[in-house]
Amino acid sequence: MYTESDYQRRKRHRESESHIKQDENHKYRAAFLAAEKIWAIAGMVQERENTPDWHFSLALIKGVGAKAISNTLTGHERANFDVLAFDEFDANAEVSSDPDGTASRWREAAGYGRETA
Repeated sequence: MYTESDYQRRKRHRESESHIKQDENHKYRAAFLAAEKIWAIAGMVQERENTPDWHFSLALIKGVGAKAISNTLTGHERANFDVLAFDEFDANAEVSSDPDGTASRWREAAGYGRETA
């Protein structure tokens, strides 16, 4: 075909890096927003300890990785939000049990094993 000049090679490389950066920014922003919502849910039920809502919000945090989303600013890029992609959800069964057991079931269903993160 033709020989690519140094300028064309650098331009192609910069364009490729730009697309990768855009995709990464999109992924990190989506993870940040998901972590922010989980913390908002937890904040709404913080005063109602030992209620089904409180157990559910704690299971959400433990399911995606409590260490990964320890605050709303960092760590969210390492959380496993796919754990919360449910095929079906039985609210009575899920919120009536302990948060660790619920999070473990969700993680196992997502393919992460029984341990909570």
